[in-house]
Amino acid sequence: MSEELLRQIAEKLGDVVGRLDRMEQKVDQIDNRLERVEQKVDQFEQKMDQMDLSLARVEQKVDRIDTKLDAAFEQVAKNTEHEVAFNDLASKVAEHTTDIRLLKKIVVAS
Repeated sequence: MSEELLRQIAEKLGDVVGRLDRMEQKVDQIDNRLERVEQKVDQFEQKMDQMDLSLARVEQKVDRIDTKLDAAFEQVAKNTEHEVAFNDLASKVAEHTTDIRLLKKIVVAS
């Protein structure tokens, strides 16, 4: 019976070794998958870093555009003020021209 017992133990050990081999293969597969996932995460992080840089450049451009837009609004406001002054001056010149004509007629008539 001891030989039978040894044979059964050997069979069980063989089964255990087979199961351990299969588990080791599965662990290797999982490890390979995990490595691929880590690579993808690294690629994703690189792309996110690139996007951060791109976003920073866009923000700088928006800031420059905003500054230029503010300057344009200021110039429009100044131009509007000048236009009002020029229109006022033009109307005064027209009035003075009329006054000068009337004065000339008065002087000529006198």
